[in-house]
Amino acid sequence: MLKSYKKRFVIMTMSLIGVILTVVFAAVGVYICNDSYHSLQNMMEQVLRPWNTVGIDALVSPERPDDFETEDDDHYINEPDNNDFIDDKTKHAEAKYNDYEFASFIFDSDSDVITTVSDSDFINDDDVEKIISSVIKSENKFGKLKDYSLYFCKEQIFKSNTYKIALCDTSSYTSTVIKDVSFLLVMYLVLMLGFLIISKKLSTIASKPMEDAIEIEKQFVTDVSHDLKTPITVILANNSIIKSSPDTSVSEQMQWINSTDTAARNMLEMINEMLTFSSLEAEKPNQKLEKVNASSLAEKCVLQFESVAYDRGIEFLSEIDDSVYINSTNDYTQRIFNSIIENAFKYENNGGKIVINLKREKKKAVFTVQNFGSFISQEDLPHIFERFYRADKTRNKQKGHGLGLPIVMQITNLIGAKISAESTRESGTKFTVAFDLNEK
Repeated sequence: MLKSYKKRFVIMTMSLIGVILTVVFAAVGVYICNDSYHSLQNMMEQVLRPWNTVGIDALVSPERPDDFETEDDDHYINEPDNNDFIDDKTKHAEAKYNDYEFASFIFDSDSDVITTVSDSDFINDDDVEKIISSVIKSENKFGKLKDYSLYFCKEQIFKSNTYKIALCDTSSYTSTVIKDVSFLLVMYLVLMLGFLIISKKLSTIASKPMEDAIEIEKQFVTDVSHDLKTPITVILANNSIIKSSPDTSVSEQMQWINSTDTAARNMLEMINEMLTFSSLEAEKPNQKLEKVNASSLAEKCVLQFESVAYDRGIEFLSEIDDSVYINSTNDYTQRIFNSIIENAFKYENNGGKIVINLKREKKKAVFTVQNFGSFISQEDLPHIFERFYRADKTRNKQKGHGLGLPIVMQITNLIGAKISAESTRESGTKFTVAFDLNEK
């Protein structure tokens, strides 16, 4: 069950995280692609910008040699041997920008002259005229030539029919985008792996209360089975003895009848405790609270246990302030007082000592019960208010079913009171309940 819970927790957590990370990284990826696209456009515009007009005039108006012949007399490519007329800034056109390599040209539409400013290996010389023609025909200043796998950027020189043109291979842009996307993918996988490890640890932490509850439930089943098995065995044994002597009178078999009655009452007590706790869990806090005379109820409870203290030789002391009123109900208050006092008598040895106090302390009414003959270890003390928990695991002596103190804890939660316990070998065990005063 726990493994299935942990698995579902991890799957749900990772699914949510995966969706969030996918959306975030997809948005980042789209942003990077768009940013790379605009960066390419800006770089290509930078490639064109440095060319000065003096150099361009010299490039676009060369004297055509008399003996120059081409297969197509309408276009020719001029590659000047001396580029001194291009200023130093133009040399940037021949450089690489962030791993991008560019080719640049100048085209004079009046004379159909194409001048190469910087060349590159990704362009076939035979395709230059077609490429330039496609660029000129395009209505966009920046775009992509799908037939040649090239990006272009063109700029018309002011008040002339001359164009500056820059070209870039799409593979450069693609490789840059792939590199960025690959980095994002690696980051995505690393984060998913990290969150997977964290979610597994969180599933262990989240399932710890459930694991503890299951262990407590298992212990409870074991304890209840023991508590039920013993009286049932007694009842069956007594009935077997009674049936074996059908002619014996009732008075002669009274010991077996009384033993059966005691066993049945023990089972009924355990069942009633379970039903009480279940009903308290279903109630809402701070409902039906009223002004209760805690002093009067405490004195009644003390009076009820005086005979028990006398029979067992226990020194039973009490100090109760007069007219202490609290926010509670009579039933809840009496149950708290009786349960804590009864618990003290259960664990106090004959001839021991029990002290009860009810005092006003600031805006609280503090009820304490201390028995000096019992000790709860620091290991068990944090768990004594948990359901079905019993510090006495040896079970040598029947001292309840592990629901008495949890019932008291549930009642204090319902009325807004606080219960605590402390225990040392020197001073025994002390239970304290702090109620809200109501002295209006």
